[in-house]
Parts: sequence; structure tokens; C-alpha cells
Amino acid sequence: MTIIKTLLIAIITIFDTCRALYAMKMGGGEKFYNLSRKWARLLLKISGVKVVLEGAENLEHGKAYIIASNHSSIYDIPVMLAYFPLNINILYKEELEKFPIWGFGLKKSPFVAINRSRPRKAAASLQIAADKVTAGVSLFIFPEGTRTKDGTLGEFKRGALSVAGKTGADILPVAISGTFGILPKNKMKIVPSLVTIKILKPVETPENMTKQAEIELLSKLREKIENNLVKVRIT
Repeated sequence: MTIIKTLLIAIITIFDTCRALYAMKMGGGEKFYNLSRKWARLLLKISGVKVVLEGAENLEHGKAYIIASNHSSIYDIPVMLAYFPLNINILYKEELEKFPIWGFGLKKSPFVAINRSRPRKAAASLQIAADKVTAGVSLFIFPEGTRTKDGTLGEFKRGALSVAGKTGADILPVAISGTFGILPKNKMKIVPSLVTIKILKPVETPENMTKQAEIELLSKLREKIENNLVKVRIT
């Protein structure tokens, strides 16, 4: 059954990537986000993933945020694309562009690639991301920098606050629970699950952040997210 699901997901992803690329070529930014949302919802349906959204009242529509979330699975991205109430751009690792077709779609999308091994290029990517936030689209980041190996919350890296410092945008902590059980790192079996997205109250970005202020803010964000992660039963 997992093989059939995987094939279906691959076919749908290829098809919808082509559609999204065409939408971008025709200048349809809003169409791109709509197609991304439809693709993500269909992927989750095939995978047997149900999503509960909490805390939507903490959002101010029309405002751009830096959205900071824990990272448990590659399913975190489709979960957010499908059910987060605002359009979001994603800061993703450049090596994802190596995937056939889908990677090319990522490269041509409004999302922003970052290569942490090349500091100058990474700095340029963060500036592009900051410009997009200034233009009014929220940015979704994983402060841990990579997926968890055991389901626990990792340490947050200082680079996650770079865009917040450049833009002054509020940081929106989000706790995603339940995705680790769907497809853990280095595993191929898809397990139907219930996922909870909990949107927490925004945190203001201090003006002229010092190094100590960054450390304290990262600690605060991490604590808020960790305290709101819940154990979700596998269906």
C-alpha cells in the first residue's frame, strides 16, 4: 500500500509542479499559492493525514510574519502549505533542488533556497527572503535547521532570526505535533496520522538586537514551541 501511495504522490507532485510553473510563467503568484495548497491537501489525503488547526485567532490577516516551527518530518511542509491560513514562502535547503522536476519547481517558485555552507550566498538568500517579507508575504523557517532524528525538539540556530532583524517583522511560533509518526527521517513507510498545528501568540522582534537579545529570544521561542507540542495518537 505504501508503494501505491508513494507512486500516486509522485505522479501528483510532477503534474502539479508543471501546473505551478505554468502559473508562475503567466505571472499568477496567487495561482501558485492556490495550486500549492491543493497539491498539499491531496498529498495529505492520500497519506491518510488529518489536520487540526488551533490558534488562528492569533493571526492578523494582511500582516507578514516570520513563522518559526519545529521540524519533525518532510510532511511539515505540506501540512503548513495545506492548512496555514496565510500564503507563505519557505526558506529551504538548496540541495532539495536536486530532486527531479520537483526540485526545478522549487527553484522557480517564490520560495527561497539557502546554502549554509557558502556564507556570502546564504547572506544574499536571507536578504531576498527579507525583501519578500517586506513586500507582504510571510516567511516559514525551521530554526533547528534540519529534521529531528528522534522526535525531540533540537536547538535553535541564531541564523533563524536574521530575517526578523532585517525586517522588524513579528515572529510567529508554531508547534506542529504528529508529523514525526507519518514519515520519520530515513524511513519510507507512510503511517496515517492526526496532526495538530498550534499557532501561538506573536513575539515582537526587538529593535537593534544585540547578540544577548538574540540568544534570549531564541530561548523564548524554543520554550514556547516545546511547551505546546502534544502527543498525537496514530490512527
